[in-house]
Amino acid sequence: MPRSEHVRRFALIGAVAALALAAGLYTGFSGRRQAVDAEAARALAAMEFRDLADRPISIAGTKGKVVVVNFWATWCDPCRTEVPDLVRAQARFEAAGVRILGVAVHDSPERVRQFSAEFRVNYPLVLGGDDASRLLYRLGDPSGGIPHTIIFDRGGAVAATHLGILTEAELANLVTPLL
Repeated sequence: MPRSEHVRRFALIGAVAALALAAGLYTGFSGRRQAVDAEAARALAAMEFRDLADRPISIAGTKGKVVVVNFWATWCDPCRTEVPDLVRAQARFEAAGVRILGVAVHDSPERVRQFSAEFRVNYPLVLGGDDASRLLYRLGDPSGGIPHTIIFDRGGAVAATHLGILTEAELANLVTPLL
């Protein structure tokens, strides 16, 4: 067999192995509920964010509600896929005491405003800034990947986390027992 044929086979085997590894990592991390550092969860709950109208918002200020904190970005394709499900879930569960909070990571206020209008977002969106980005690692997201969702129960404790796209049905399964 000519040397060029060996090189092509080796390259093909390498490419297949790389794809298999990537698929395995995605499967392993996407949707997995990660362990959350309790101190990081308290820090997130205590953080005061500013919504797009410059009003203060904090998780601590929503005692008695189930709070779904979704880390996302306007430039993130999986986030763009997920947002319509979150909009539907907010409409579906708002009266039951569920509040979704979207924390934009590495984004500008202008882009977040445009995104909110385009997707008709019906829940508060805030800019996370560097502090929120650093918390992702401690919140069970070692890759810093988004979307990443943290769900707090009515008492303010972390009830669940989800890395990757969260559908309306999956979110319903996670929040319904907390109502």
